[in-house]
Amino acid sequence: MAWARFGLLGDRRFVQLLLMTLAIGAAVYARFSLGPLQEALRADMGLSDDQVALVQGPAIALPMAIGAIPLGLVVNRVPRHLLFGLALALAMSGGFLSAAAGGLELLLAARCLTGVALSVITIAAYAAVGDLYPPEQRGRATMLVALGEVGGAPLAFAVGGVILDARGLGAAGWREALLIMTAGLSAAAISMLALRSGTEATEAPLAASARRLFAELWRHRGLVAPLLLARVVLWVADGAVLVWGAPTLSRRFGLGASEVGASMGAVLLISGLVGPLLGGPLADFFQRRGGARSTMRALAAMAGLSVPAAMFAFAPTPLIAVIALGVFLCLGYMIGTAALTLATVVIPAPLRPLYLAISVTLVAVFFIGAAPVAVSGLADLMGGPGSIGSALSLVCAAASVAGTAVLLASARGFPGR
Repeated sequence: MAWARFGLLGDRRFVQLLLMTLAIGAAVYARFSLGPLQEALRADMGLSDDQVALVQGPAIALPMAIGAIPLGLVVNRVPRHLLFGLALALAMSGGFLSAAAGGLELLLAARCLTGVALSVITIAAYAAVGDLYPPEQRGRATMLVALGEVGGAPLAFAVGGVILDARGLGAAGWREALLIMTAGLSAAAISMLALRSGTEATEAPLAASARRLFAELWRHRGLVAPLLLARVVLWVADGAVLVWGAPTLSRRFGLGASEVGASMGAVLLISGLVGPLLGGPLADFFQRRGGARSTMRALAAMAGLSVPAAMFAFAPTPLIAVIALGVFLCLGYMIGTAALTLATVVIPAPLRPLYLAISVTLVAVFFIGAAPVAVSGLADLMGGPGSIGSALSLVCAAASVAGTAVLLASARGFPGR
């Protein structure tokens, strides 16, 4: 009934929306499948923190950065069921090859496959929201896809931690756990056959060359650049947490694999549900009350509130640390959902896939690529692996301060009512 009140349930487009939500959740699940297994992998393969950061960051980021913009130019020309199905098959291949990797080189190559799959599905899913739904429903539709995106990570942490702990696996047990986790993606891949091949666009797309699309996007740079810049600094914080949050709880408080998996799973699940559920409707609310300018100022306020929560690693007890971490992530997901909704309102329909492709490229560089390395590098300067938690909180706090400043300063350039 809640979805009926939101005006989505009962529409034939809702089934398509659910399938795309499943696809993006499965892709994110594949991306974070090594998260709960990270410490076991590191010990088994004898990797340093910097090498783990490469596996979890640049190995995913590089193919996303290289392929996102070309994908954004052609994504609407490929039947959806083929696009999503092949992307999930690629994610499964990356998982199986990761489990079989005997060295760092093959592990990095396998993770690159997962990065390509994540890039394809992210661009296609969010671009399709603008095709399927009119502006007055996009906040709620975006919210649902965002729930799928943020739900993949907690599911991966929860499932991985349970498998690794319950089966009593040895030093190389992460491999068996990863095989089991990856096999579960097959159901999602098969379900993509039910996606409609065509487009039900609410706004007719513009058939244009790549040069014309870039020129049109440049004309809107006053709106595009602030949105991208603000999200970049906040992506650094969230990306760092998703890689180094679990090791922080393990090293700072001495929690075991199952405790870390359960804590991270709960935090990511709750914040991943609450954040989009609040962010989407709030974006619609501020849009109605004061237009895009009002929404930008609300985003700045959310970013400011996240600064004290970013100091979770300095908490005196695991419980307080987990609560603060949950608040921090919840605010981040609220900002991400609201900012993405705002982009679908202020950026014309023909330019959205390209905008999303550029966003994915920046996500690859900063959220996935730079964030893990920034934390591990700062930890090295601060004293080594034992400082990973302190480095994580400092990076998160600095990113939140920068995000607040960018959002607040650029708000006046956005239209009001």
